[in-house]
Amino acid sequence: MPLCAADTFGASDSIPAFLDVAGTVSMGMLSGITLGRNQAAAIPTGGFLPQGANAVVMVEYTSKAGEGAIEVSRPVTMGENVLGKAEDVAMGEIVIPAGKRLLPQDIGLLAGLGILQITVYRRRGRPSSPPEMKSYRLPLIHRRDGSGISIRTPSPRSSVPRAARPRDSQSWPDDPVLLRSAIEKALASADVVVLSGGSSVGERDQHG
Repeated sequence: MPLCAADTFGASDSIPAFLDVAGTVSMGMLSGITLGRNQAAAIPTGGFLPQGANAVVMVEYTSKAGEGAIEVSRPVTMGENVLGKAEDVAMGEIVIPAGKRLLPQDIGLLAGLGILQITVYRRRGRPSSPPEMKSYRLPLIHRRDGSGISIRTPSPRSSVPRAARPRDSQSWPDDPVLLRSAIEKALASADVVVLSGGSSVGERDQHG
């Protein structure tokens, strides 16, 4: 929950801070919400902070306090649970040095930065000529309005052993019954199914 850190100072299980919920931040979109004092908002992990917020309290330390309000049982400091702009990779910084063997996490990092084509060389012997080109087709969505690039295809796919034959990835619904059915169907024609999901708990999560 994004909020102003000062509104949580001194909060505890016995004396929680009470905040009004001003709205919900959608994943992949800049929010039009502006938080005032003693206000918070619902936000998915990775969402952009609304105006007026300078920290995020984890949902595990909150509970509902009636309609449109929450209790916060743990204080947070300014900047806590917030990833700043360019904190992962700054403009002009070398992301991966030449000659490094690419690991699955490297592929995911490149994809997250929107680098969809890279030049690679054979590890031994003379470089191939022309250089081998490998690319991933990723959904590029509204980079300028705050949303990002999905790395759920290239990172897990590149971790599959070379002897295996990875199949095209699929996006499955956030529903326990439909998800179970999709996994069973996938296992009927594959030896292994790799799942890549979200983190923490969001309002769209369903429990079954």
